[in-house]
Amino acid sequence: MNEGDYRTNGSSGGLATWVLVELLETKAIDGVIHLKASAGTGPLFEYRISRTPDETRQGAKSRYYPGQLANVLAEAAELGGRYAVTAIPSFAYELRLLQQLRPEYAERIPYIIGLICGHQKTANYALQLAWRAGIHPEDLEEIDFRKKIPGRPSNKYATELRGNVNGQVVTAEATELFGMDWGLGMFKANFSDFTEDAFNETADIVLGDAWLPQYTADSRGTNVVITRSAELHDLVTSASQRGRLKLEIISPKLMMQSQTGLMRQNFQEVSARYNYLAKRGEYVPAIRRPSRKRVSMLRRRIQIERLRTSRVSHDAWLLAVRADDLAAFDRRMEAPIERYRRAQRTERRLRKPREALGRLWRKLQSRSALIAASIRGARS
Repeated sequence: MNEGDYRTNGSSGGLATWVLVELLETKAIDGVIHLKASAGTGPLFEYRISRTPDETRQGAKSRYYPGQLANVLAEAAELGGRYAVTAIPSFAYELRLLQQLRPEYAERIPYIIGLICGHQKTANYALQLAWRAGIHPEDLEEIDFRKKIPGRPSNKYATELRGNVNGQVVTAEATELFGMDWGLGMFKANFSDFTEDAFNETADIVLGDAWLPQYTADSRGTNVVITRSAELHDLVTSASQRGRLKLEIISPKLMMQSQTGLMRQNFQEVSARYNYLAKRGEYVPAIRRPSRKRVSMLRRRIQIERLRTSRVSHDAWLLAVRADDLAAFDRRMEAPIERYRRAQRTERRLRKPREALGRLWRKLQSRSALIAASIRGARS
């Protein structure tokens, strides 16, 4: 991002906000529907309509927090006009279904700006982080889930929280709180275990973090982007040609490598969760796109333990809130987290020799190809 302070003020490279502002300034839309800090009491964030570039910039950054679209969609329908909506995969899919059932929403929402999302957190994720930072859940007022730290890799960000402690407004910043480990799956909304959408498949443009070493080294953050709309493709490529954006073309393989955990969770290892839940007598849908790659016994175990950890976390949180004791949550979570981490450690120990053998095999194949090519060359 070469333009303005989008990159500084965004969680990643700032491209999502840039696209939204560009659509507003070119009069392609009349407003942006996105998750912003709430206007009043109640939830910390809610879907609202921004109608100016400045209002839209105020909605920058990731919100690991639930929201609902019903009220704001009704408002957009009543007021008229055209809107862009930012959405995680499940919301984008629901919007497409709504547009089929109610064609007027196809006119109202010409652009869905998709966000890459591994799983959705419940509101209790933010409350738990606040409690660990010394702010009681009832007293949390603001949270910045992704505060960049200059000089540190972009995946080593902080969470900043603001709230009332003993009558004083305090700000706390944390980088390594216990609950910030996304791999544990704590406070994951249950519907996320049934998501098979790898890259927000129904959105017009998709944006996420470039979780690759060559990009995470830059603390300012970098986006990956997929365009599915010719209009939005032209928007970003023409801006790149004029020097407003800096774009690099990467291969599909590299794109998938930038979201390794997402690919495992939402594509490669879906069957492990579905089989486990089916054996428990729970409903599971048919897998839309079965992976040809077999899920190993240890990877199945990791998926099952993560799912269990997620579900236990919801009950454990309610017990802790009733007892007004965060330690009660930690005690309840100790055993499931240890089972998950033990499965992870075992898989990592066994993965190293497999990976070494794979590298050796590829090296031997490469040498064999060179020898064969030189023999053919000599014969010719």
